[in-house]
Amino acid sequence: MRVLITLLLIALPVQLLAEVDCSVVDALERVQFAQLRLSQTRKIDPNNIDAQLIVREVGRLDAAKVGFATAATLTTIDMARLAGFVAMSEALRHTLINQRPDQSSAIFQAPSFEQHMSNVKRILPLLNCNPLTGVHGKDGLEKVSSTLGESKAGKKIPITQIGFWFVGLVVAGALATAIKSAISTLQKRRKRRSKRYRVHIATRIRSQAALRDGTVLDISGNGAKIQIDKLETDVHGIHTDIWLDDAWHGAHISWSNPHYIGVRFVHAFPHARIIALRDQERKSILKTKTAPV
Repeated sequence: MRVLITLLLIALPVQLLAEVDCSVVDALERVQFAQLRLSQTRKIDPNNIDAQLIVREVGRLDAAKVGFATAATLTTIDMARLAGFVAMSEALRHTLINQRPDQSSAIFQAPSFEQHMSNVKRILPLLNCNPLTGVHGKDGLEKVSSTLGESKAGKKIPITQIGFWFVGLVVAGALATAIKSAISTLQKRRKRRSKRYRVHIATRIRSQAALRDGTVLDISGNGAKIQIDKLETDVHGIHTDIWLDDAWHGAHISWSNPHYIGVRFVHAFPHARIIALRDQERKSILKTKTAPV
């Protein structure tokens, strides 16, 4: 990836112009009109003319073609919206190929469908590929366009802008990864946001109709680490009750190994009671050390 980015940066100053015609934009508009008409039919027929147009034209489209055809004019946000429309169209195409009108109908009825239609209706005129003709169709003025891939005079897009578009996608992907990592780290910190106290408190554990002794080694408002006798079975995820502060407290076992378990309390343990347990344990240890022999 670093090598690819380096090559792109080297190519950016090149002022050669790349011919990019408007047939991709024309195809997007034809797909838009076909989807709109198909969504308004009472019963979706995967074999009707609009359904077949969607199957044919969307099969020739992909995000790369749309990106290169629109990079010179659109903002990054509008390019992302067009990519979303293409992704939705691809999903619709698969439902039509698989003869699943129920799934096609679900796509049309989803709130996102109207948003995609609204986005495309606003974005496509910004590209100024070809003005609308005077041909009237069911949905008003429509374009008489060439099929995707036909040669037609189009706009010139500098290679520099194509390079910037590609580098922008790379940067956006890296940013998304960084945000995801930060969110994951924050969630882990929140899970253990309560301060943990090292203790040595005798306890009892009740789970799966069994009762066993244990020792709490550290505790927080969210959970505790407990030393126990050797476990014979996997107890991860099961519900258990922990005897603390003269009462049973519900918890779930978060992790375990043969001699230790980590539990997460169903209800947060009051911080004041944790401090009291810690202080009580310390006083008990102190009494033991100072007791006369």
